Order: sequence, then structure tokens, then C-alpha cells
Amino acid sequence: MNSPKQQEILDLLADQDNMTAAEIAAEVGSEVKATSKHLRLLEDMGQIYVCEWRKGKHGVMTKVYKAGCGESVVLVNKRQDAARKALTKRKEYDPTAPIMPNNGWRSTIHSKDYAMQNGEHIKFMARFQPRPDYAAAWLFNKPRVELLGAKYE
Repeated sequence: MNSPKQQEILDLLADQDNMTAAEIAAEVGSEVKATSKHLRLLEDMGQIYVCEWRKGKHGVMTKVYKAGCGESVVLVNKRQDAARKALTKRKEYDPTAPIMPNNGWRSTIHSKDYAMQNGEHIKFMARFQPRPDYAAAWLFNKPRVELLGAKYE
């Protein structure tokens, strides 16, 4: 069951094909945001579909709608798609990852998990920082003791 505004949008799209949300809002006499919500609901119900993508007023890609049932065209941003594919392996062990020295701030072997906040990430990565045990700590410090006049360096 469609609302009166949705029915008005459907009648408009039946008369004129290939209209954006801004064009439909101007014809119907409604706000673009409210018209976009009606269009989204009509698309979910299968009464309209996205036939193409067009550059809008400010260079942003906008949907172009058409009446009827059809398969909506999906906009694929190549840069975002590559970044999303790179993040899918962030929780898996990668044996081909290069072994980099740990600089003490953040491990370069493990990628940053954007699902957690920065403070949580620092606490999580702290467990991967190398720490010598107390018995071997003298190996990392210069000797300060002189025994019988001999300096150990």
C-alpha cells in the first residue's frame, strides 16, 4: 500500500523516465530528503529501480530512477572496493607478510583494526612488543660496575 506522495512519485516516473531524487522533489513539491526516503521505500518494494548513476549538481554521483521492476545498477568505486578487499584479511595470519622491525609504537606486521578505537588498539598491540626477561635485561644496558679496576664494555 503506497502513501499519496509515493503514488504521486510513481505516476510521475511512469510519465517521465530517468529522473533523479532532486528532479522528482522539484516536480512533486517536496524536500529532497523526504523524496529520497520515499524513493528508497519504493525501491525496496520493487516498484522502481535504479537504471543508471549520473553526476549531480556538486559532482557527487546520484541515482537515476525508472518506474517498473528491474535490477538496480550498483555504483562501484574502485578505490573503496580495493580498500574493502584489503581489510577482509586483517584478522587472518598472512605468512607472506614482510617481517619488519618493531619500532615500539605500533607493529607494522599487523594492520590497524578500524573496528576498535585507537586506545584499545595500542593496548592490544602492546602485547606484541618485545620485552626481555629480568635475567637478561643486563644484555641491553651498558655495564656500570667496575670490578678490581677493570672496565667491562
